[in-house]
Amino acid sequence: MSSRRTETKDVCGSCGNSAECDSWLACEICEGWFHASCVKINEEQYKVMQELATCHWFCQLCDTKLGKIIPTIVRLSDRVTEVDKRVTSVEKEITVCCDKVEKVTEDVNKRVSDAVVKIERDIG
Repeated sequence: MSSRRTETKDVCGSCGNSAECDSWLACEICEGWFHASCVKINEEQYKVMQELATCHWFCQLCDTKLGKIIPTIVRLSDRVTEVDKRVTSVEKEITVCCDKVEKVTEDVNKRVSDAVVKIERDIG
């Protein structure tokens, strides 16, 4: 298959011709247009594809690339899930630490206040 890409139906990305044809397919990735017959899709298959609301079609070059990209996306998704779990764990630890710091701060403030009161009493 040719690597030529066109964004209009003027030229087929496979054969390079602009033959009059009603059966065109657009690759959802590169947005190139292709004669259905050039990509070995017969008229019956083409009609079924046109009726399906969730039918996606990719040219051979993009489909090959997509086959390599999808496993990478899955691995990245798994890593994002793991990082999210770690972040949640660290957030909980930070909350616990902040609570401890707050209690220590309150204790220190109370002790300082008590010391000030004692010093003022001893002086006065």
